[in-house]
Amino acid sequence: MLTEIRFEPPGDHPNGYLRGLLGIMPALAVTGVLKFTSSKRTTLRAVKLLFLGTAHSALAATPGGVPAAAESLTLISIAHPPIEAVQVEAGDNEVPFEIPLVAEAAVLRSLPGSVGLEFTEARGTNAAKGDAVAVVYELRAQIETQGGLFAAAKRLACEDEVDVPRYNVPLLMRSETADTTVFISGVNKDLDYRCTVSRGVFSLGQNVQFTLHHLRALNPSTVVKSVVARIRQDTIIKAKGQAKIVSHILATGVGKIGKDPNTKKGTAPTWSGECVAVIQESHKKTSARNAIDAVSGCTVSNMFAIKHFVELIVSLKDGRELCLDKPVEFEAVDRETREWLLQHMSKLPIEDPVDDVLEE
Repeated sequence: MLTEIRFEPPGDHPNGYLRGLLGIMPALAVTGVLKFTSSKRTTLRAVKLLFLGTAHSALAATPGGVPAAAESLTLISIAHPPIEAVQVEAGDNEVPFEIPLVAEAAVLRSLPGSVGLEFTEARGTNAAKGDAVAVVYELRAQIETQGGLFAAAKRLACEDEVDVPRYNVPLLMRSETADTTVFISGVNKDLDYRCTVSRGVFSLGQNVQFTLHHLRALNPSTVVKSVVARIRQDTIIKAKGQAKIVSHILATGVGKIGKDPNTKKGTAPTWSGECVAVIQESHKKTSARNAIDAVSGCTVSNMFAIKHFVELIVSLKDGRELCLDKPVEFEAVDRETREWLLQHMSKLPIEDPVDDVLEE
């Protein structure tokens, strides 16, 4: 009898099961050990191993009667050749394995990193419990035992999730070395405004400075109460012909944006000031109702897309909120990893960039 069947990553490998860096190195593999305990010495017919990557999207039912919808898509499926006639000792046993991730080059290089976002009404604008997107990679094992005179053959299974981060080194380089300034500026029927945002490309821990040069109302009926600078993440979810956008605030500017105290009576005040927003952490639950779900931008087939924006939220006296925004690029990589990648990039076998064939 076999018990305690489980996967474990190599003990000396800091990145868990994955060997290599997705998005950077062309040669990748999943390595580990399948462990189990046997009550007696025996021979297994076969051990079958599979590495599977799947994308998921789901939309909750709406109060208006639109039913819930969900879709799944297999991104990659690689089977290890069956390991046959495995000799098993009584007690603890190990079956080491290595599964090279070999697929069509364009497909392998365009695989998204692991993603897991589950929304509720309290976690995201326009969100409902049941809205979700995910990219999940996992190892699966099937153990086939030998049958005997008094015992039928059995199939035993186990699985474990594999964290597969993806890295965009060119984007990280731009965040460190290039001028990626963006401007939120324009004139509409309510406002004349101009704001400089210091970074249009950034990752975790990098300051994004908002400098509001001016924002003023263009007619007497528009009265500005407050101006707030933020970094926003939009998740576009699609399933079974339905679609919605769920917005999540990742960081709010800290500083001072206010109106000119010397404004003459009878004239619209000019708002200006500076503040800094920074996304410090990713996937951290801060309370029962809130979490920091900062995820790198990506698009997965026609199922979901994650995009980022810098925005000014202008609250008016009549109750309206005006959103003035510009798209930016965000990579959910911490400072230590970013610095290591940039330092060692010249030593890594960087793969050639390709178009995202999963994107439509």
